[in-house]
Amino acid sequence: MADKRDRAVVLASSALGAAIQRKNPDPAEIERLRDELQAAQLAAAVKKAVAKFGPLAPEQRDQIAALLRSEKELTP
Repeated sequence: MADKRDRAVVLASSALGAAIQRKNPDPAEIERLRDELQAAQLAAAVKKAVAKFGPLAPEQRDQIAALLRSEKELTP
């Protein structure tokens, strides 16, 4: 059975797909749903990595957070 984070990915993906298929899709809603899907995917990936390699050290968390912030700033 999938855990809640994996379920979040499935739900976010479904919501995004439904929004895109609407007759007159709202670009702002699609962008918000894409962000939610990316967040759900990231949460699932982090959970999988922690299960495999153990918890992250504080320095690693800071580095990941900095990378995510810089990526968000660079994304048009």
